[in-house]
Amino acid sequence: MAFFSATGFRSDREYTLYNKIAARLLPFLLLLYIVSFLDRINISFARLSMATDAGIGDVAYGLGAGIFFIAYCLFEIPSNLILRRVGARFWIARIMFIWGLVSAAMVWVHSPLTFYVTRFILGIAEAGFYPGVVFYLNYWFPRRLRGQATALFVIGIPLAGAVGAPLCGWIMVHMSEVAGLHSWQWLFLLTGLPATLLGVITYFYLDDSPDKARWLTADDKALMAADRQAEMREHPEVAHSHSTRAAFASGTLWLLAFVTFSIVDALYALSFWLPQIVNSLGVSNAFDNGLIVAIPSVLAAVCTICVARHSDRSGERRWHLTGAIIAAGVGLCAATFFSHSAWISMASLSLAMMGILTSFTIVSSLPGLLLSGAAAAAGIALITTIGNLGGYVGPFLLGWIKQSTGHLEYALVLCGMLLFAGALITLWLPELRREREAPNVVPGDVVA
Repeated sequence: MAFFSATGFRSDREYTLYNKIAARLLPFLLLLYIVSFLDRINISFARLSMATDAGIGDVAYGLGAGIFFIAYCLFEIPSNLILRRVGARFWIARIMFIWGLVSAAMVWVHSPLTFYVTRFILGIAEAGFYPGVVFYLNYWFPRRLRGQATALFVIGIPLAGAVGAPLCGWIMVHMSEVAGLHSWQWLFLLTGLPATLLGVITYFYLDDSPDKARWLTADDKALMAADRQAEMREHPEVAHSHSTRAAFASGTLWLLAFVTFSIVDALYALSFWLPQIVNSLGVSNAFDNGLIVAIPSVLAAVCTICVARHSDRSGERRWHLTGAIIAAGVGLCAATFFSHSAWISMASLSLAMMGILTSFTIVSSLPGLLLSGAAAAAGIALITTIGNLGGYVGPFLLGWIKQSTGHLEYALVLCGMLLFAGALITLWLPELRREREAPNVVPGDVVA
């Protein structure tokens, strides 16, 4: 299967090798991300009945959905640095095994307090998964392919929506009171335990690096080494191993972290509340709701791959990222202004999801292009950590505004305004303006 087009490769052997690596790694990592994102989808569907069974109101739901990200952010950077030291195989397996158990344990939630506590522990358990995998991809793919490789991983978000939303809807409709459990309890159980099983499989399936991969031949490894040397000559900054301090000293990464915050704020605001938005459009059946919620996710998956491929081919990042962010903001605002029309509203939300996921993919690949070594691991974790604070702010903001005003659309406009601010920052960043010609080390980088 050809994951990458032949354009841009130095030889047929190189084209065959990187598609071979992609075929080995990307479908499996994509599966892991789909399962991980079910933690975001299941909570949005469980909310449909938890209000009655466990007393979870709009504000409590928004707080509990978002508190996950507080814990996630606290442990994300340490997790990525540990992964670099102990190896991806063990650390990613550990993350998945524990978070699956904690997610399944939400079957015992019976009050707002237990909801908050379980979500916080879940955030600790899952911390570091996404930035860890993005950093792991740097070991296997050269910079000219990382946008596409990251996109093929990140489409786990829309695919989780496309598959997970109907699945969650089906569970909510058909599993109520089976074995004495509410449908939302079955939802947490059936979407949590697969992560634990995959954690065991991960330990035996993944390799820490190309050097340890038995499925690569000696010629394959030699070709990858030669490719790395060629990349170092073309981009001298990747020849250095930057220290962790470089990430924290980089003003550019802090600004990218804000941009990521604006994207993630919109992503989780939309993900956590989309079933409720669709319900407000008159779709009350949970399964039908899930099918409609899947539509923006399917469109976003296609858009993300196409834009990432074009960005890699052209080497241009700034305008691709800016355009995607603006599209997301326009979509959120349009969904608000045309909330009276179900068709226009869904089209606008689809545009928003396409822009959100495309921009999220591009911004996630940037630290690996601007930094190397420990700084790349810390930089990816840094922008993901700050960005994931948006995962707390977005759901809580929507819940608070909806309960206070009765109008969910006001919060969507605020999310759109934040995205427009992120687009302006992206246009201004000088490193992104230069990246196409010859990416420079970010000011403030310290070479170890």
